Amino acid sequence: MNVTLSFERGGHNMYGSCMNEISTQDLKGALGSYPTGVILLTARALGEGIKPVGVVINSFNSVSLEPAIVSFCLGTYTRSHADFSAAKTLTLHILSTQQEAIAKHFCKSGMAYDWDGIHYDWDAASDCPVVQGSVARISCTIKNSYHEGDHELFIAQVHDFVRDEKKSSLVYYQRKFHQDCF
Repeated sequence: MNVTLSFERGGHNMYGSCMNEISTQDLKGALGSYPTGVILLTARALGEGIKPVGVVINSFNSVSLEPAIVSFCLGTYTRSHADFSAAKTLTLHILSTQQEAIAKHFCKSGMAYDWDGIHYDWDAASDCPVVQGSVARISCTIKNSYHEGDHELFIAQVHDFVRDEKKSSLVYYQRKFHQDCF
């Protein structure tokens, strides 16, 4: 029995060869059909003194529970990429529905170092800025990273986390933030 899989745009046959040029905008639209959580990634910026850096990501997942390992991706084209790539520790904040303004602030280009109006504390244990009010906050150390395309995939060991079961997660779907998903 012969089976041929094909799609109208950007499809692949069963052998994995690309049948059409892939449009970045069309692919963004297709990938945007998958709802994701919204993560604020924070670390200590490179250089002298204590300077926070933060960026919003939505590519995040659990890799292993024992040992506790997570992964996330960050664009290599971002101004803050060097800071996160060099960081020994970092903190992932799963943003709550009340933190949409923070998500919008840090997802804008060039805002990673602009913490004006953002209330945060400095966590001595993780050496990272922490923003209160998230659904969960995960402190970790980078174990490994891999460059793929225009992103870097980070594998991180979880050292500590806090969770607020009373809060609901902010969701990103079809290029918009959503608060009433659950």
